Amino acid sequence: MSLNVALNYLLSSVIAFSLKVHGYHWNVVGNGFQQYHALFDTIYEDVNDSIDPLAENIRKLGQFPSFTVNDVASMSRISKTDAGINPHDQIVNLLDDNAKVLSLIKDCIDVAGEEQGILNFLADRQDMHQKWGWQLRASIGTP
Repeated sequence: MSLNVALNYLLSSVIAFSLKVHGYHWNVVGNGFQQYHALFDTIYEDVNDSIDPLAENIRKLGQFPSFTVNDVASMSRISKTDAGINPHDQIVNLLDDNAKVLSLIKDCIDVAGEEQGILNFLADRQDMHQKWGWQLRASIGTP
């Protein structure tokens, strides 16, 4: 797989992940509302802020990032779920999707070759998604 294709799969998945976390932020209810509402806010703001730089890295390669709703829906690896599920299930679902994003980042790193700027960006995103995984696990008492 080319770096451009790998980055477009990552971009589509990051867009979908950001939308899902944002939806959970809006729709979280129950015990721990404030904690989860704040955590989801922090995650979606970080992930959303990574979308434009990710697309710009695709442009640096002389390619065009996928951006249509159909492209994002067909290329995303993020699962579809109901935003109304309880906070524990929201977090379990986000942990699974975060692992998918991390896997896609690794795929991009594996094909990035000598693209040092893109590798640096990917390493930073990998670090942030590892942090989100840790914080999500800690929020439900999982090591």
